[in-house]
Amino acid sequence: GKGLGKAVMLEGLRRLKATGMQTAIVYSVSSNEASRKLYESVGFEVYNRSYDYVKRV
Repeated sequence: GKGLGKAVMLEGLRRLKATGMQTAIVYSVSSNEASRKLYESVGFEVYNRSYDYVKRV
């Protein structure tokens, strides 16, 4: 609500870049709309969708 998450994310990305990192990857569950909006707001793009399988035995 107040932009704290975005500020923390941007600072983290800045620090990664300062160490020479060229790529950052984050993982999130598809139902987490808030995190998706945050990641997209700082420039992340979806590049892979994974599937988890479960079977009761």
